[in-house]
Amino acid sequence: MTKVLLTAALLLLASSASIAHAAEGLRPIEEAITLGAHRCLEGGKLAEHVGMWLKTRDLDTRLAIEVAETPEGVRFVVRREGTVLGERTLAVRDVACPEIHAAVALGIASAIDATLLVDLGLAPPRPPEPAPPAPSPTAAPDPATTPPGAAAPGMFPP
Repeated sequence: MTKVLLTAALLLLASSASIAHAAEGLRPIEEAITLGAHRCLEGGKLAEHVGMWLKTRDLDTRLAIEVAETPEGVRFVVRREGTVLGERTLAVRDVACPEIHAAVALGIASAIDATLLVDLGLAPPRPPEPAPPAPSPTAAPDPATTPPGAAAPGMFPP
């Protein structure tokens, strides 16, 4: 009887946690990830790494993350309500699995929260400075006012 009550209490707690997530518009990161076939990526580990970077275990329910192996390595796409927030293919064919988890997770986290890279000191490059204004054309010397054999003003440095 005690086991039955304990099981019922655990189920009630679990379902109330799910209801609370739904009410807040959140879901566990792992539920947001659709993981295609891959030689070593695991949804749980990937979610754990993403959560570490974002400092949370839950994501907005509008977010969806697709991860798949490609001939080049691993490709991920992060969408919010169908609109692509970020996508990237990482050339990690010959990289150890723990490093692939870390790299893909950082890419996903930075697509979700662009300020993450700034916090890590990896700010995007600043836009180029505007080009200096073109020099104004110099007026041609007036032969009527320039004595013969004299240099026109501005022709030679002082």
